[in-house]
Amino acid sequence: MYRLTGGQVYATSFSNAGVYGCYDGVEEGWYRPVLERLQINAAALRFPAVLDDMENYGVTAPGILPVQLPIAAVLADQQAEMLANQVSEAGVGKCTLSTGIFVGIHAGDRFRPAPKGLKNQNGWRFDGQTVYIFEGQGGMAGSVQQWVKEELGLVADYLEIDALAESVPDAGGVLFIPALTGMMAPYWDQSARGTIFGLSRSTTKAHLLRALLEGIAYRVVDILRAAERETGVPLRLLRVGGGMSKSAVFCQILADLTGTVVERTQIEDPSRWAWHC
Repeated sequence: MYRLTGGQVYATSFSNAGVYGCYDGVEEGWYRPVLERLQINAAALRFPAVLDDMENYGVTAPGILPVQLPIAAVLADQQAEMLANQVSEAGVGKCTLSTGIFVGIHAGDRFRPAPKGLKNQNGWRFDGQTVYIFEGQGGMAGSVQQWVKEELGLVADYLEIDALAESVPDAGGVLFIPALTGMMAPYWDQSARGTIFGLSRSTTKAHLLRALLEGIAYRVVDILRAAERETGVPLRLLRVGGGMSKSAVFCQILADLTGTVVERTQIEDPSRWAWHC
């Protein structure tokens, strides 16, 4: 903001302030003891003002853009995604399933300690009304499918994973833990390794691939349940996006395991799809 406005405005937004690691969510101000602990002279620092995320931040300085434009909002990326997906009330969450798992949960209007293994974060503040969120990174998702295809050679393409997983009613007692790079939120055990349980003579490739999808879904459930225990508010709607959200069978598995509505937001067809438990 300082550079965009040519030095006229020295400020940041509420959503971005929480990322710096020295913002006090209880007092809603800069937490100088953190800096002093790092042997930084906090008294000599000039902290930026923390404004609402939708606020008058001035105008761009001459020469930065072809015309001078008003700066009316400044929103951090994950928070912007949550708002775009209308995760704006308690009981609603979002999950991005790309190479990894990224979950954001609406945590209410007051700061509270994050559940063990998750982190609390400033959500956004409009007209003085504050929202906080819980975030959790669950490890591998689409990258597990890539491993199955490229390293193990079990399928020729990703569509085959869905087709085979959908061809069986369940995983036949097989349980797959997708900890190929350790176990992330809410456990954070880097020594954990991927594991397959329950193999039998009747296990087929289809059972293995369905167990793979179920294992990724269970990791999402781990994060959601940790957040629910802290907020006391059961999840009623989960909006999902990213590459794996294109899988209808995975979305249905996730809806069945969470016991809630799973709604896909990023699809090529502009219509909206939802899976119900």
